[in-house]
Amino acid sequence: MIEQDESRRTAQALLGKIKADEAEVVITSDRTGATRFSRNSISQNVDESMRRVRIRVIKDGRQGVATVNSFDDAMLSRAVERALAAAAHSQPDPDILPMIDRQPEYQNVDTFNAETFEATPRMRAERILEQVNLCRQRDLEAAGLLQTGGGSCAYANSKGVFAYCKASIASLTFSAFADDGSVEGAADAVDHNINSLSTRKVGNTAVERAIKARKPKVVPAGEYDVVLERGAVSDLILFLSWLGLSAQRHVEGRSPLAGRIGEKLFSDKLTMISDPYDPRFEGRPFDMEGYPTKKVVMIEKGVFKALPHDRRTAKALGGENSGYGNLQPDIDGPEPGSVTVKEGDATIESMIRSTKRGLLVNQFHYSNTVDPMALSVTGMTRGGLWMIENGEIAYAVKNLRYTENLFKALSNIEAVGNIAEPGAGNLFGGGAVLPAMKIKGFTFSSQTEF
Repeated sequence: MIEQDESRRTAQALLGKIKADEAEVVITSDRTGATRFSRNSISQNVDESMRRVRIRVIKDGRQGVATVNSFDDAMLSRAVERALAAAAHSQPDPDILPMIDRQPEYQNVDTFNAETFEATPRMRAERILEQVNLCRQRDLEAAGLLQTGGGSCAYANSKGVFAYCKASIASLTFSAFADDGSVEGAADAVDHNINSLSTRKVGNTAVERAIKARKPKVVPAGEYDVVLERGAVSDLILFLSWLGLSAQRHVEGRSPLAGRIGEKLFSDKLTMISDPYDPRFEGRPFDMEGYPTKKVVMIEKGVFKALPHDRRTAKALGGENSGYGNLQPDIDGPEPGSVTVKEGDATIESMIRSTKRGLLVNQFHYSNTVDPMALSVTGMTRGGLWMIENGEIAYAVKNLRYTENLFKALSNIEAVGNIAEPGAGNLFGGGAVLPAMKIKGFTFSSQTEF
């Protein structure tokens, strides 16, 4: 871990060597520890640490970038020379924006726990031992991944701006397999503190789901009312974020939500926020240009309200820079981060009780885009699928493929869960704070082979 004082000293020393109109330095350090387990035993331990310095210079209307993973003085000096040489050989860029020139005040976030950052393989093994033994006792096979670690990030530029934060993370994905691997129950969790990570709850939930998922029946494809656990909701929200709420897509006319701010596009039960200050899973308080990151209410009661912006997309679309800039130069543009969906007043049990006939879905799997401009996505169920009949879980169901239009699905929300939690799995990579949902008339397009 590179602490704040070392980051500041390194950045100031580098900036003092750079002969350019403007310069910035981004210093990061990361540590990741991973314990994989399968067949009720640990199969792999990996620990990795990395430190990086990224230098960007602007000189005579040109910019250049160099990155180095050594803090040796000679290597850092060579990186400065490479960045200046890259700028000298680049074409002038009339769209380069000047770097931030006033020191902002950044909101405090509490995201670091030293024990989590320094967790050892033994500590990780102890956290999963009880749940692996539970699988063994129930004639199930446990498989999954417990990761710990974290890192630091510092931004500094030649105009005196400096920002720093550090964070730790612990995440667990846990699958319990039955019947020679043909049946799976899955659960996950993520937290900044390994001591708060609900490993027992995750393991017990995966075991319970695996037992209930045995002897699945084949049901026909078609439209079903669905109760989606948080893991399934995450795929839908991911694709809405990526396809609909990426500001650069709006600039280029590649978003199905382009030009529709102020319109009611979804159910009034959907409120979606990009909020790095949500205490359930806080994020970074500044962007990669040094601007403070702001909370953005993107969808409020189904109405499309705003986009997370950097300076470029804010200027192009007439919005406000909300501090979501990436490392520059950047062609992808800003995207939502630390996504939160506001919880409702329903429980999983009440959503099941209110369903005459439908499906309870634990997770989606291998989701991908069908038609980006129609918000159409497809994927398969995984980790547990059950038929609901007359308000009760009737039997396990063999996995199905879904193909759905998100405008339709997220307009047909009938209930939202009263608990929203961050998750570790699926395509988000962890951290989105989401509740369960009940959706009417969700489309399953075909059966699967597994």
